[in-house]
Amino acid sequence: MSEESKYVNPPDHTELLGKFETMFAQLPTKKTKEDKAEDNLGFEYNAENIKELNEKLDKLLQSEENLSLLEYHISEVYNASQVSEEDYGTLAFIMNKIESLLASDEYIRETYGIPKVENFGSSANTLWNMDSDVDIVIEFTKPGHHEKGEANKYQKGNRNKDKKEDKKQSKYDQLKYFDTKKALIDIRNVLRVMAKNKDIESIFNSRVPLLKFKHAKTMIDIDICLNNSIGIPNSRMTRLFSEFDQRAHIMIKYLRTLLKQSGLLNGEQGCLSSYCIILMVIAFLQQQEEPVLPNLHQGAMADTDKTFYAVSSNKFGRMDCKEIKFALNEDLKQVGESFASKNTKTVAQLVIEFLRFYFLNSEGVMPIIDVSRGGFVFKDTDKLALFDIVEPLDPSSKVGLGCRKDEHHAASYVKFAFDFCKNIVDHQ
Repeated sequence: MSEESKYVNPPDHTELLGKFETMFAQLPTKKTKEDKAEDNLGFEYNAENIKELNEKLDKLLQSEENLSLLEYHISEVYNASQVSEEDYGTLAFIMNKIESLLASDEYIRETYGIPKVENFGSSANTLWNMDSDVDIVIEFTKPGHHEKGEANKYQKGNRNKDKKEDKKQSKYDQLKYFDTKKALIDIRNVLRVMAKNKDIESIFNSRVPLLKFKHAKTMIDIDICLNNSIGIPNSRMTRLFSEFDQRAHIMIKYLRTLLKQSGLLNGEQGCLSSYCIILMVIAFLQQQEEPVLPNLHQGAMADTDKTFYAVSSNKFGRMDCKEIKFALNEDLKQVGESFASKNTKTVAQLVIEFLRFYFLNSEGVMPIIDVSRGGFVFKDTDKLALFDIVEPLDPSSKVGLGCRKDEHHAASYVKFAFDFCKNIVDHQ
């Protein structure tokens, strides 16, 4: 594992400040609809220009000293994105308050049982920024309300009234027929007191139904889902990789910041999601000639006591449910003893290589991205998605299918990477 990063305290590069401000003022920013339309028509994938740029980058990458300006920017972005222990304490207070309000409500308690509230996503995997949403999943100890419909054998009127037999229902069956919409409405009514202006938005037509609100006292944005606990082991996996080598942590934070500022980090709008970037970075670092990250899935045995669930709404409005076993080598000290990386590249070098490989690769074939198999798998990829990314904890599922391999999206990422790298070359 890497030693403490030099990015904890930013380097003193005051002599580079003028050049720094000039260069990064020219980086891509979030575009309006008109700008995007112009890009789609005006930007052409010019292989010759990209080849020329890559030749210049080859020379630049020969020495880490050539990338001192980029290192400075990375340190600035990384340090600005750090969250204090006090902020995490505030988050814990909010979660405890949610759990307390639900547990003390008589109707909630009698209908759904005792709530268990956990956070996942960036607030749980060390990638949290204060301007990021906090993702929360709530699980209950009782089946509660179920969907209506004659086909549902767990419908309230059809369920066996014998309590002993009712207890035999597996958690899988309970979740599959759980009336998520009804439960979210009940939860919304209880949690209004926490929301700014008592306003909680209900989003029932998404793949994972949500409640969204802004916490009144802290103005932190909260997203709440029910039973979809797969985010918990996903967050744990990201945290483990980030802790193994801090270069992974820094790269993910930096790239997410740049793509978000450029309007290219939004899975709901056909772009790459934050989770896509996480998996792309991990796979890229696993596939270095001298790997930076190991395969934490290899040889790991699933803990039968740790079962999580991927719960989402299908096109028919019913809930799909999958059981997920959490299988990772979590003893990083032991993994580190058998995996000694000799890779000494800086984060700046790795960032440039990342952008070149994924977005400026005009000759190579893009592989399937699967961190559970050590990074890349070279075989036929999804024909529609811009990147074929496997969900490592559920290999039968794909991540980022909403980011389509169409002219506009492909050109947007190529243009982003081209402009970024060209700025680096021009200002050294």
